[in-house]
Formats: sequence, C-alpha cells, structure tokens
Amino acid sequence: MPLPPEPGPVAQAVGILVLCAMAAAALLALTKLVLACWPLVPLLLTMFVCSWIHGHPTPTDRTPRANATICHFARAFERRAVDTWILRATYEHLSQSHGKPIRADDRLDLLDIDPEEIDFEIAGIADHCGRSLDHPEANPFFERISTVRDLVQFLNHQPMLAATRALRGLPA
Repeated sequence: MPLPPEPGPVAQAVGILVLCAMAAAALLALTKLVLACWPLVPLLLTMFVCSWIHGHPTPTDRTPRANATICHFARAFERRAVDTWILRATYEHLSQSHGKPIRADDRLDLLDIDPEEIDFEIAGIADHCGRSLDHPEANPFFERISTVRDLVQFLNHQPMLAATRALRGLPA
C-alpha cells in the first residue's frame, strides 16, 4: 500500500490560518477585550493539533512493517513498466541484508546504506536479476539514486544480459 502523499499548499495554508486564529484568540483573551473567546481557544487548539498530526505523518523508517510483503512493494510500481525480476531481486536483496521489509519510497541513507557501498548493492542486485552494468552513465538515473524506487528504475533502464534473455525465451 503506497504511503499517503505529502500535504499540499491548501493543507499548509489551513494550518497557518488556524495558527493565526489561535494567536488572535489568545491576544483577545489576554487583553480581556472579549471574554467570550475563551471557549474558542480549546477548540482552535484541538483543530491545530489535529491539522499538525495529519500533515506530518511518521517517517517511513518508524512505521510498522510487520505486514509489509513483496506484494506491497510491487504495487508501488507501474504494473507493466518495471521488470518483475528486478522487483523481486531488489526486495529480496535489501530485505535480507537489512533485516526488515523495504518499501519503494525508503531512502537508502535511512536503510544505513553507505554511499560508497551503494555500488556493491547495485552490482549484487543486477547480478541476481540478470542486468548488465555496462555504460551506466547513459542511464537517466545515473548518480541520482536516493530511494529504493530510484534503484529499481536505474536497473530497469540497464540492458538485460544475453544469457538472461535466452533463459527467459526472449529474442536477442
């Protein structure tokens, strides 16, 4: 199941508006100009807290992953745009080496993958799914890999090895 999208400008504007209303209510209450605004302060405070919680979901590395499976991971990608062998190889390799299920939008630095070690991770996954790492500089994702999704897209744009094509029964 994909993660919820980041809050948009409307949600941020509503949060700022609520904050301004709370500040105005507090000023009015403190100056005792309008005693009727005191009942509004808890209501506005509750609205602000709810807006804040909804707009700031917990980071992906802290959310429970007990029920996360390769199916959840695969659903995060467009169905026919990505080679399923790459999805399986990436999920198995990273889940096994990091001891927890992974998600497509996990940042590699949060998975404790050192930037110097990313090349070894890519080589292991490419070997597992039968992708060549020749001429990676021609790949549009070259040197732009920051999430697991970027890693999958990078490998998907690399050419398939001839032996893998033959194994799958694809034309050379």
